[in-house]
Amino acid sequence: MTVTADCNSAESVQNDLESYSDAFQQAMKEVQREELDVKGPAQEEITKPWQEPVDSAAMFNSLCSLEAALEDLPQGTRAAYDEAMKRDPHLVELETPKERFLRILNFNHWAAAEAIASYWTKRVELFEDRAFRPLTIDGYGALSRSTAHSAQCGGFRFMGSDKSGRPVLFVDRSKFCCGCNHPGERVKVMFYFQHLMLLESQVTNEHGYVMMMVMDSPENSEFKDFPPPKKSFLQHIRHDRPFPFEAKAMHLIFLKKGRFFEESIPMWFRLIDRSKICQARTIAHVPDTPQDLLLGVESYGLGLENIIPDLNQEPDRHSLFQWYADRLVREADRYKDCESRLDGWCSDDMSSSSSEGDYEDCVSMCSASGADSNNSDGGDASE
Repeated sequence: MTVTADCNSAESVQNDLESYSDAFQQAMKEVQREELDVKGPAQEEITKPWQEPVDSAAMFNSLCSLEAALEDLPQGTRAAYDEAMKRDPHLVELETPKERFLRILNFNHWAAAEAIASYWTKRVELFEDRAFRPLTIDGYGALSRSTAHSAQCGGFRFMGSDKSGRPVLFVDRSKFCCGCNHPGERVKVMFYFQHLMLLESQVTNEHGYVMMMVMDSPENSEFKDFPPPKKSFLQHIRHDRPFPFEAKAMHLIFLKKGRFFEESIPMWFRLIDRSKICQARTIAHVPDTPQDLLLGVESYGLGLENIIPDLNQEPDRHSLFQWYADRLVREADRYKDCESRLDGWCSDDMSSSSSEGDYEDCVSMCSASGADSNNSDGGDASE
């Protein structure tokens, strides 16, 4: 009996093995990227200068290419950007600085043009007729008075940085008050906090940020009236990618047990999966005590300074006021030359908003609104 080797078959097997090997290597690289996202890059990667210096001629050419790319975008894509430029070009440069978008996107002028246009499109979608005012927390800009109150209630806070230097945005659903009980308002507040990271955190622009969310709330297992077609907080804010960076790691914290705990974790992981955030980058913590939570997050480069001190308690109003007052000062200086500010605000209004008494009135109103709603049914981004 004579056995003849099939050369074509052997070659096919070899090709299959090489394909499987390539796929395995790609999968391993993705696992390594996910681990890097969760735990953060090495400190030396964070502390080195943000990208390489760019000489003025090269930057000028890149900016010219970006301007041309913006002009070449379809009219419908750039309509919101065009309107913003028509109303206040200085505001557009302050809030979507072209050089920063170019750096974040590795000087890909087409990607930068699309990102800037997406930012303004989302901004008009969320803030409508107020979209072309400065994005400030005083209640006279793009954030209405009620939305500004929602941003001050303690539901969203910056809590320092992780061991890699990435900002930690802490979201405590149990502290949502006033307008924050409305999902659409929460999306606006989230947009505001992401906007602060865009303007004030170079680390975020290069390495992203870390998000921690306390999930305990009687309402957070329900789908609310998000503007279509998005059906969740995460899907809404990520749908149009308004910012050229993202949360690299998300820590979900469940303090309570029982039916809520059992139903919420699978639901949130389904939402996260549909929002194209890899489940490997999302960690659920179910601690019995704050110490358990600390032990759980320490292995991911987080510490006590990243956990709000009033966890599962009433918010510390004094520290919230200090943050609010600091934001007023920063934003008044940043937008002092904007035409939209000069048209719509006055210094007397600004000063009247910055008193602690006014802030306490806001908090009281938020608390009352939150109570009515229930009866009817920290930190900084800069380095």
